[in-house]
Amino acid sequence: MIDRSIKYPARFSIFLVTLCATPVVDRLASLSEYVTYINTFYRLLSLATCLVVCVGFPKIVTLSSRALLIPAIYVVTFIITSMRGVNPEFSIDNRLFLLPLIMVDFFQWFLAGLIFNEKSFQKKVYFYGAIYGFISIVLALTDLIDVDQARVIAGPDIPVALVAAIASNQVIYAVFLMVAAIGSLKKTVVLCSVGGAAIALFLMRVGRTKKKKVGGKRFKYPAFLQFTIFVGIVIPFLFVAFPYIDQTVVRLFGEQEDVMRTAMFDEFNYLLPIYFPWGTGYYTFGYLTRDTISYGTLTADGREVLGMSLHNTILHVLLEGGAIVFGCFVILYSASIVYAIKLFKSLETRPVAIVMLSWLFVALVYGLTNQLHATRYYFGIVGFCYGVYYRYRQVQFTGVRNALFVRDGISI
Repeated sequence: MIDRSIKYPARFSIFLVTLCATPVVDRLASLSEYVTYINTFYRLLSLATCLVVCVGFPKIVTLSSRALLIPAIYVVTFIITSMRGVNPEFSIDNRLFLLPLIMVDFFQWFLAGLIFNEKSFQKKVYFYGAIYGFISIVLALTDLIDVDQARVIAGPDIPVALVAAIASNQVIYAVFLMVAAIGSLKKTVVLCSVGGAAIALFLMRVGRTKKKKVGGKRFKYPAFLQFTIFVGIVIPFLFVAFPYIDQTVVRLFGEQEDVMRTAMFDEFNYLLPIYFPWGTGYYTFGYLTRDTISYGTLTADGREVLGMSLHNTILHVLLEGGAIVFGCFVILYSASIVYAIKLFKSLETRPVAIVMLSWLFVALVYGLTNQLHATRYYFGIVGFCYGVYYRYRQVQFTGVRNALFVRDGISI
């Protein structure tokens, strides 16, 4: 078990805080016209804290190199495809050369899964997710973000945090995050939150045994304190977020067919037989359809790029990446699902497997209607799955002095 009597270096906690606080930094950075530069700098800063943690760990270079092989092939192939594609300048204008940063996402989450106790990681994920949700609602109410253009919450940050809260049996956080999701003005965020929560609860129910209930201890605070927290925090937040909750419900049940997405699918079906298996290049769908689909994509720093981006990650890698890039995508996600299923079969690893399967569900569902490939979770979640599996199934750490490790010398 974890030896909590030892004093451990602060750099381990700094790495987890830096990684899990990324949504909060992104949200605040969106207020600046230099948002791309701020986010890029912060990701590199987070990588630096990650590398500091790596120093001195056995087999870290070997394991990281093995895990990063497929992501590296994905990135290199996509860049080569883009430079030989239909319009390299268009790809470069859409930040092609920031594509290697998804390897940073993979490596950071891989390290979090490989080294740290998943409960410590999940705790920070839902804590900073709640802060992100609160800040987003407040910024929307004060008109500091354009909710018509960017919604209140657009990414999978809240669904990911919600799953972590449910898996940790943190009821107050789970309710708070669900309120934030419903007030997001984004149908996909609501769908992923409800679906991810349902998957997590179902797997927790299925995974129970007579000896032990999976998912950790129940909410440890007295009932009176739970009630006080609920009345003092969650209910006021519900009233604050209500205007956006009402609009989200209208969007969920009142909107008609999305004409632009229908046109996107029609154009994709026309272009795929022409350009597959070689690929058109990074974000070049908008270039190819600029005359047939009247659409302008607004980047994070406020630039408008003519042409519609493929709001579907699978279609993105199929058409723009080509066969090799799509193959890498399939390998990464298929392996992650297989790893999670294998870990679910063991009582000891079932709690973290529930989180892995629920996060993979959120990622895949979000990616069907949005640009998951533009978020840190695209490669981050699969990196976490790889890291956890390597730790439990292949790695034998001995003599490690770190309170965040599950145990020393594990070999299943």
